[in-house]
Amino acid sequence: MKSMKSRSCRETSCVPTSGSPAPHITVMSAAARHATSSQVGLTMRRFVLAFAIASPTYCPVFAIAQSMPAKLAVPKGGSLQGKYTAKGVQIYVCHVNGAATEWAFKAPEAELVDEQGRQFAKHYAGPTWEAPDGSKIVGEVLASEPAPEAGAIPWLLLSTKTFGIGALAGVRFVQRVNTSGGVGPTGRCPTVGAEQRVGYTADYIFYR
Repeated sequence: MKSMKSRSCRETSCVPTSGSPAPHITVMSAAARHATSSQVGLTMRRFVLAFAIASPTYCPVFAIAQSMPAKLAVPKGGSLQGKYTAKGVQIYVCHVNGAATEWAFKAPEAELVDEQGRQFAKHYAGPTWEAPDGSKIVGEVLASEPAPEAGAIPWLLLSTKTFGIGALAGVRFVQRVNTSGGVGPTGRCPTVGAEQRVGYTADYIFYR
């Protein structure tokens, strides 16, 4: 009987044999502790998944961080303002270069939209991004990285100057990533001043 009580105390609960009542203490076996740990881990994974679904910025930011080339990283202190999709054209113009003619980049022309498809800004020469409220930024390239996709314009990191008050106020850096298309024609061109508009898409990420 003595050994049976000792075994019961180790694996289930300790119950005093005499004297005043003591608090009930549960001692879990190794198998029980493992099962409890697994349940906690599953609950945490479900919570993280629910948060990712509920938060529209959670997954995109994580994906950005995982795939961004190191040379295009935003300087320390930059905070994410938003990520927007652009669709438009890269414009190239025929000009004289010495005794020959060749194609040269002129300007972008694109519209940026948010994740709900609402217009966020227009993109044009400068390079400039201008919001409907009149605020705008003008960029200067800090770093460039060849695009992973063949026939796509490079990924970029730009610093910016802000003009006006509104959606783009305070934006200091822009990344151009996930580009597709946009590469201009090469070689001689037939007529000086002629233009070619090459379709492209990209994601632009803004930081304050």
